[in-house]
Amino acid sequence: MTDGLDELMTMFAPPAGRDRDVVWADTENRLGRLVPEDYKQLVAAFGLATFCDQIDLFQPHSNARIDLASVTAENIEFLTDDTSGDDRPTQTPDGQPFDSALVIQWSASASGGYWLWYPDPSAPLDPTKYSIVFTPADQGDWWFFEGPTTDFIYKYVTGIEPPEGQYGNVHDTLDGPPVCGVV
Repeated sequence: MTDGLDELMTMFAPPAGRDRDVVWADTENRLGRLVPEDYKQLVAAFGLATFCDQIDLFQPHSNARIDLASVTAENIEFLTDDTSGDDRPTQTPDGQPFDSALVIQWSASASGGYWLWYPDPSAPLDPTKYSIVFTPADQGDWWFFEGPTTDFIYKYVTGIEPPEGQYGNVHDTLDGPPVCGVV
């Protein structure tokens, strides 16, 4: 477990009665990439949870609206549309070319924003090297974060270290720090 996952488990007791037997093989096959282990552990513990009204956990599911692979496939066209006039980055913070076709959508915000993973172009199949990316529904800004997904979620929900990305503060886009709980 990561420190973030340990802290989230302490802050929010995992709900009783959630389906914790999650099979990831089909989802990873459909994505063509692996899902980070800490995220799998988070989903196993919390199931279909929403953190702070802003982070819905997508996962393998028969409902396409919450199925991680289905949501990614559905939104990839919009996320890669070069005619949208957005400010999509041309490179990652470390100077690598940015290819939005590589993103995996692992969550959506209540305001329609996208929580994404972006693989390291030098190791696209290594989920320990994924960056976390957030872009609002209009894709006007793109923020990059390094580190495990659960560490990011913990920092986000506590505000201990407000996640500041390459282009500013996500909390500003989401109308301030979150009011937290898990549903």
